[in-house]
Amino acid sequence: MRTLLALAGLALASPAFAQEANNPLDEFTPLLGNCYLASGGIDDGDDRHCWSESEDGTAVLQRHEITGGSLHGYVGEAIYSFNPETGEASYRYRNNRGGKSGGSFTGANGRLTFPDETYRLDENTSVTVDSRFIIAGPHYYSAQERQQIEGEWSEPSIIEFNRIDQD
Repeated sequence: MRTLLALAGLALASPAFAQEANNPLDEFTPLLGNCYLASGGIDDGDDRHCWSESEDGTAVLQRHEITGGSLHGYVGEAIYSFNPETGEASYRYRNNRGGKSGGSFTGANGRLTFPDETYRLDENTSVTVDSRFIIAGPHYYSAQERQQIEGEWSEPSIIEFNRIDQD
């Protein structure tokens, strides 16, 4: 399942994102151009997330891959964008096992929040999740996620990501 991140604040600004006031994409700035690893974070596998800015500077791209564990070979991609005319921030996610999701998000003060998202595992199965990313600077962030099961919210799972050298 996809893992999301929330950011805790650095006052860094990418020139492309600096043009818009209150642009939640600014929260991703500490992650851009870097990869992060959660060792054993997903079903005993290693989950590597790499972050980049789109070529035209209007979106953030995230690619992740799990190696080892029961989800070995799982690959997912997300695109985060912001429409300055409507003020809406949105994302789309898909993975190589047929899962997909999308929706809106908010971002401020180093946190990104993805409320009540419907994640489709396949055509017949979906789950509602509530996620947030917390960024504690360019070397660390965490993803927190809880799921709604039979109308009740689960305790949040927390996955910690540390910056790694890119191969």
